[in-house]
Amino acid sequence: MLIRKEFIIGAIILCRIYCRVGLNVYVPLHNENIDDKGLKIRLGGSISPMGTLFSEWLKLMRAKRLFSSEVDIEYSLNNFVTPNNSERVLMWFKRKFDNDKAHGIEIIAREGEDPIYIRDYHQTLVYLFPYSHQNFSIYTNRNNSFMRFIQSRHVFEHRINILASLFLLAEGVDVPLKIEGTGPEQVLVLKKISTKENIFSLSMSAMCNIKQPSDIVKPTKVKQEEAVSVINFFIENKTNFDIRNGGRYQEPKAYEDFKTGKFLKNARWLIQHYIFEYLNTKDDIVELAKAVHSMLKESIKQKEKEEYGDNAVEYLGKILDRCFVNSSADIANDCRMSALNVLYGKAFLEDVFPFIFNEDFSRYQRVLSYNRIENSFDSSNLYSNSTEMGLLGLFCYLAYDPEKKEYTTEQMGEVSPDLKRFFSTYNKPFDITKPEIHNEWNKVVADLENENIKYLKENRNKLAPGIINMLYVIAEITGRYSKEKWALKEFSNLLIANGNSHELVEKVEIYAEKLFISLIEKSRQLRKTSLFPNHDIGFSDEDKNSSVVEAPISRYIKVNIHSTLKKERVHKSLDLVGVIFINHSYHEYVIEIRLCHTNDYVSTKYLSYINGSLTNSKRTDTINIISSIEKEKNASLTDYMIKHCLEQTLFNNSIEKKMETHSQKI
Repeated sequence: MLIRKEFIIGAIILCRIYCRVGLNVYVPLHNENIDDKGLKIRLGGSISPMGTLFSEWLKLMRAKRLFSSEVDIEYSLNNFVTPNNSERVLMWFKRKFDNDKAHGIEIIAREGEDPIYIRDYHQTLVYLFPYSHQNFSIYTNRNNSFMRFIQSRHVFEHRINILASLFLLAEGVDVPLKIEGTGPEQVLVLKKISTKENIFSLSMSAMCNIKQPSDIVKPTKVKQEEAVSVINFFIENKTNFDIRNGGRYQEPKAYEDFKTGKFLKNARWLIQHYIFEYLNTKDDIVELAKAVHSMLKESIKQKEKEEYGDNAVEYLGKILDRCFVNSSADIANDCRMSALNVLYGKAFLEDVFPFIFNEDFSRYQRVLSYNRIENSFDSSNLYSNSTEMGLLGLFCYLAYDPEKKEYTTEQMGEVSPDLKRFFSTYNKPFDITKPEIHNEWNKVVADLENENIKYLKENRNKLAPGIINMLYVIAEITGRYSKEKWALKEFSNLLIANGNSHELVEKVEIYAEKLFISLIEKSRQLRKTSLFPNHDIGFSDEDKNSSVVEAPISRYIKVNIHSTLKKERVHKSLDLVGVIFINHSYHEYVIEIRLCHTNDYVSTKYLSYINGSLTNSKRTDTINIISSIEKEKNASLTDYMIKHCLEQTLFNNSIEKKMETHSQKI
């Protein structure tokens, strides 16, 4: 079984969710009218992002993608001698995620399942969730991918209709979506259900910048074969009984069915998870819901005209009911929303540090090169900006004032004009997916004059990964380089002389910690503010009943660097690769930022958790929510996920209390 309990000792983990729409959007999203009759998205229904949210809390898709026995993986196991101890040999395991693929039919058939469906399902899983650069994500740098296709210039405006069609195909609806033609001339065609007129006809090829043997980057038309495979999978399985009610991989009808994990092989769950990983705004989800609703209504009208269409009409009506509801009830009081409050709090950290709930900081994009002298961008010279995104995420942390709820560089001193202008322009939490954000940030970090800052492209774009290189960039754009260049130079000298010695790592840790603290406004280190008026996070009843709770703001930062290696980088220079852990205590919370530098890229991770146990009131709330779900006559997959999340929380909390009791006895 893929659903496994994880012991979380000493803390209730608030895992970062990958469902991209923010927690504060849930109430207005589900109160939005989909038609002129007051129809709304059903909370926890098939077209609601809530299922994906709780699925990620349980790490179901991550487990399915990484540990499925049906996926054939390729890995290498190497050993190397540490620089300072020739007798110490370390083993290095590396999985090549880009080479993951479904096992062949012969191997899968041994399990007694439908080998063709299972093979195609897991190949589609690999295509939709490529797991690039150790990031569990739908985003990839590959020129041939489903993401590349729907993000292509000629496809982008139709992406919602494409996703709506795949959603309905997985539900068993006969949507007239088809790939026509052969070879490079293949096109994706969607027709109107009633008139059969073309809504669109899109080439299955996309323009990509391909490096030629002569090292010249040239725009080239590339057939999106993975997208063809993904789309055909949903078309070919729209009538597959195994994923329908009564089928082998049906959505669970009882909690015990849910715990078998069989639904993890259902195409419906797969495409829903992908959709709500991809769509990042309330408006996008509403647009999707309207497209799904329109297609369903058209299908029902069409089937009503057919002589033997009664069963089909009934089936389509059930899909409509699973997706939408005609209700004026206040969903804020729904037990599912209460579950969000228990597991994530009332989005408190999203108010205090909104960037930690923005997974986009760990997603690089293909961006335009920048020429600082000409102040211009080159659309023919693109690159992936993983290191730049890691720096942007770090600076959003350093620049954010939680009291003013805005970004500012005032506390940093004489920073570069470009850095100051960036956070003056984008002084409120912003949508990181917009191209103009990437372009403006490029003006801050690309093509800098400091020769000690290394880039991977000859035009001084695409920052080289590496911890020391990152510190050079930070010192340069914050105006500290002239005073601190000797310390940075010492790091480079130690690296050449001693590799990744303990002395070097310790000095880099101390320097980075002092640097980050110096960039945070001093008055924010300790002062009082009005916080937590309505949040149950462990205050006394007297405090909770007061109109304002006075609490000291404590921003204590600790930097640790782990798993370091000396790596040769561009221009034969050296740098440290490894993971920077920035631990930040803030009231009851601990925020952890991880910047993972490898030889090729940088990935950014945020983690937040509460130091302490469930309060009695939240424990009672948790038990009441579980009881409400158990009484639900038509419980959904989302309901079972919520129950499982809450049961895990109670279990983890009981383990923690036992540990505390045992510790006190000792």
